[in-house]
Amino acid sequence: MKRIISLMICLGLMLCALPAMAEDAPTDTAVQPEETAAEPQLNAVVCYVPGGRVNMRQEPNAVSKKIGFISHGTAAKVLENLGDWALVEADHKTGYISTHYLEFYYEGQPHQTPIIEPVPRPANRYPNVHVDTWPVTESTTMYVDTPNKGRLTLRAKPKTGSTSLTSFNVGTEMTVLHRDGEWAYVQVGSRKGFVMLKYLSTVQPQPVDPGDKPVIAVATVAHPYSSFVNLRSTRTTDTNKNILTEIPNGAQVDVLVRDRWYTLVNYNGITGYIVSTYLAY
Repeated sequence: MKRIISLMICLGLMLCALPAMAEDAPTDTAVQPEETAAEPQLNAVVCYVPGGRVNMRQEPNAVSKKIGFISHGTAAKVLENLGDWALVEADHKTGYISTHYLEFYYEGQPHQTPIIEPVPRPANRYPNVHVDTWPVTESTTMYVDTPNKGRLTLRAKPKTGSTSLTSFNVGTEMTVLHRDGEWAYVQVGSRKGFVMLKYLSTVQPQPVDPGDKPVIAVATVAHPYSSFVNLRSTRTTDTNKNILTEIPNGAQVDVLVRDRWYTLVNYNGITGYIVSTYLAY
């Protein structure tokens, strides 16, 4: 009997010791690193634009070279969003599109192509009105200011391809009588007609002469991708044949003639034109 009681006491002591042994057992307290979720890809879809497609350009400005068209409803991969412009990849092309025509969304998020039906425009919104007797709603003085300093065509109707009445040099003063979307109904002397509003300026542009000119300001080249800007011999970005040199981002140039589209500058003894939007003062 004493032996049985002794065995029972030993067995009880062993059972009491088990929780303590379990508490003393080593545990794995290492914190596993959390996996960082990849940022979702920003995409965009082309909204409706007049004509059903939008221009893709070589650089983020409205006067840059066109490298293609993107149709309404096309999905695009956004490489960089610059605010007013976005660098996108679509239809096997890479270039800049105005964000005004883009609807953004992240990959994996539900979205739908915005469907905006164009407002039908009558063939003649002013029946029985001759070009000389269109409605007059204002009388604003403006001046011809084309990006390449070429002549501006005066047309019989507010549409490209309309009959050309004549053309005017840069700096020609015009009186804007009425605005019709992208077009302006203007008068020059006794002549009336239509010109594209974007080629008019409230400030008369100065003639550009690449001869000897004094330095009027010092500006810094500011490329959106911190690379370089081409200095060209002519006021255009349509060809690689007129490139004089490359100006690195952050370099300073002497400004000879300031202009809304292209600015005449001198860089390291070379005088040429640079797109005005790439200069910071």
